[in-house]
Amino acid sequence: MGVMVQSAVNAWLKDKSYQIVDITHAIQKRVDNWRYVTWQIYDNIAATTSPPPAKVYKRRA
Repeated sequence: MGVMVQSAVNAWLKDKSYQIVDITHAIQKRVDNWRYVTWQIYDNIAATTSPPPAKVYKRRA
């Protein structure tokens, strides 16, 4: 009886271990995708922004 319980517990733990690995891989894919998308956004913003004008005049009130 004890061997059957131990075998069942080991099988359950192995199944949970595989589920955790799958979840961590899915999270890592989302993080990598998010990094790539934000990198593209900020790279495009940096490429399209124009530098400030050479001479900036302040108006006195």
